[in-house]
Amino acid sequence: MITFVTSYLFPENHHHVYAEFYFENLIGLCKEKLKLVLFVYAEDEKWIRQKILETDGTTMPFIYPIQKKQLDIWNLIHDDMTLELPKNRNAEKDNREHLWKTHISIELVNLAINTNIYRTSHFAWISHYVYY
Repeated sequence: MITFVTSYLFPENHHHVYAEFYFENLIGLCKEKLKLVLFVYAEDEKWIRQKILETDGTTMPFIYPIQKKQLDIWNLIHDDMTLELPKNRNAEKDNREHLWKTHISIELVNLAINTNIYRTSHFAWISHYVYY
């Protein structure tokens, strides 16, 4: 069996140009009857549970509330300001915010493995969102 891992972390306070698309894709995953671990900001847990419960045909995933500051990748990229980004880079995507978002999946899958709530032997990350 496989545990699928995903997150709803990036539409800060639910405001994002792709938030509706992003949330619809998450709901689609909840309708698939997957063994799903969903990482959310702790302050969003109640909101996300309510939204999933209000939607017909969904199965509640295991919701794992976190804070950014709990994450090693966040702390590495944002706390150590001596780490410098290259001067020749894509300013839109080669920045601290984009770096933590693109590397967070590894840390979240590892947290899901350590918890192993569904007692499975395999884990897979599902990216159901886009961000810019």
